[in-house]
Amino acid sequence: KGSNGIFVTNAESSGSSSSNVALDGNGLAESSSGSGSDSSNGGTPPSMPSGDTGSDGGTPPEMPDSNGASGGGESTSMTASNQDSVEGTTEANIENVEITTYSDKSRGLDATYNGIINAKNVVINTNGQSCAALATDRGEGEVHVTNSELNTGVSKQSGRGSPIIYSTGNITVANSVGTAYVSQIACIEGKNSIELSNCDLSAAAGGNRQDNGEYVDLGGVFIYQSMSGDADVGTSTFTAKDSVLSILSDSDCYESAPMFHVTNTKAIINLEKTELNFGSGTLLDVSGQSQWGTVGSNGGELTFNAKDETLDGNVIVDSISSLNMTLSSTSYVGTINPSDDFGQTDVIIESGSDWTLDGDSHVSSLENNGEINYNGHTLYVNGVAYTESNPYN
Repeated sequence: KGSNGIFVTNAESSGSSSSNVALDGNGLAESSSGSGSDSSNGGTPPSMPSGDTGSDGGTPPEMPDSNGASGGGESTSMTASNQDSVEGTTEANIENVEITTYSDKSRGLDATYNGIINAKNVVINTNGQSCAALATDRGEGEVHVTNSELNTGVSKQSGRGSPIIYSTGNITVANSVGTAYVSQIACIEGKNSIELSNCDLSAAAGGNRQDNGEYVDLGGVFIYQSMSGDADVGTSTFTAKDSVLSILSDSDCYESAPMFHVTNTKAIINLEKTELNFGSGTLLDVSGQSQWGTVGSNGGELTFNAKDETLDGNVIVDSISSLNMTLSSTSYVGTINPSDDFGQTDVIIESGSDWTLDGDSHVSSLENNGEINYNGHTLYVNGVAYTESNPYN
């Protein structure tokens, strides 16, 4: 059985008591008061392992020694056996801490049942399966991280089901870097959220669930509803601003994993000034999968908002799914639904935006206040064909 680096929960509390826990480079201390937040920016994040963004990810961080220390720095080093768990109305504040876990199901920071974790200047390395660096679990929770380094699957020997971030609550990350050497950048389940600001995150984008020998949860970012009870049904929200999200070019999934994959849930994806690097040619995959929900009614329902973006890649919406896509001050090159067997797909191109087709495309409705470059291809809007010589107005 695994144990987490820092685990905060309000489950089964003995009363209405509350606590505020602070962990910094000097150790663990409990305080009876404190806001649980810090207006400072947390300083400079630790440097990433060598390797270019979007490439092979370089050499994984050095494994800690037998005492759990990875060496150097004025910080506290923790192994999974040092898990700290506090119950009640609990908020934990963590600063200048290194966390390394080795067992399966051993997350770095994990908040459940409305527990709250605020972390600054932390370095997290996990090595097992189901070991997200940042996680919330049943009963929701909040994790807020700044100026940190977050890595999973560091040994590259294990790490399936270990995205950098796994949210069944609300998780925010700012000014941070990280790599998932086996799994996805991020996963959201149910009516929960992840918000990234000024982050540089990369992943192998590997899956954890198979159907007929094929992984069905590949993706840079995977959004779904498992119906396990860990997350309430509702709308998932993923937001990235001023960030870089990459699928590692040496990954076995580089040419097959979509950048974003949505199934069996409603979802909103908001991108602003965020760079995407991936090799599959699929920007969005909104579709039903056999592993979650009732087959035939388990598609995705995605609202995709892009602002100040340069996007390249195809969009796939299967017949049981839907997409509402809005481009604002955005240039997009790609094919939307190359097949005429597709789900409801509504596209809005705002003034100052453009779409360049690189294949025949099919949408249900189109509001065009920008520019469409047909590039020799045909655009079908509600079954009606439009070309360069007969453009959509």
